[in-house]
Amino acid sequence: VEADVTIGCYLKQQADRLGVVYSVGAGDEPSSCMELIEFASALGYTIVSAGKGKNNPLNHDAVPDDYRAEALRRNMNPRMLVEFVDGSKTMVEMCA
Repeated sequence: VEADVTIGCYLKQQADRLGVVYSVGAGDEPSSCMELIEFASALGYTIVSAGKGKNNPLNHDAVPDDYRAEALRRNMNPRMLVEFVDGSKTMVEMCA
């Protein structure tokens, strides 16, 4: 998803130039969300909202130094952990 957000337009142009189809793969959040919407719609439900939740508390003020110890315990990069905690990773994925 991150590649699609950053260079998706370029990838689409290259696909058009080569006469092939460019699409986001199934299994990532935006396409998985659409699969659920289509499934619920096929069952006759009216969709009023769709999105993605978080599995940890949101902290907009998170910085890597505050999460360094937890990141080490989880064998993660502190910056990457903060992207989950502050919600920025979720926002990038859902903008794709």
